[in-house]
Amino acid sequence: MKKHILFLLLFILSACQNSDKAEVDQIVTEIKMEDLPIETVEINEETETVFNSSLHGVEPYRFKIRNNSLYVFLFSSKREREEGYREFLDIIANMNLVSYETFQQDGILLFLVFDKSKNEELIRKINSAIDRL
Repeated sequence: MKKHILFLLLFILSACQNSDKAEVDQIVTEIKMEDLPIETVEINEETETVFNSSLHGVEPYRFKIRNNSLYVFLFSSKREREEGYREFLDIIANMNLVSYETFQQDGILLFLVFDKSKNEELIRKINSAIDRL
């Protein structure tokens, strides 16, 4: 009986991870359709920032677009995403951050952190990609 429960838990965990992977792949595909070069970046101690902190128990996926960082959080619902965003706002309340843009839709929360200054064309293209999800 214990083996069956363990198998079921592993199956559910695997299904959730596959679902997240599929959703991230869809986001990446939509961004590529905007002719934006996007590449996955591993998060490590050297690249750790407030943007890749766990929010409401969700770890981000990190990408690079034209020397700008994109952090993607996939929450199970819009409500969970809103709670994660509130947690982020609490964390940064007394910080002076670099320039960034926030994108939100359903259970998706993205932070685009600019290398130098805001790029309106990049913001427009990512908005367009997210709108197609």
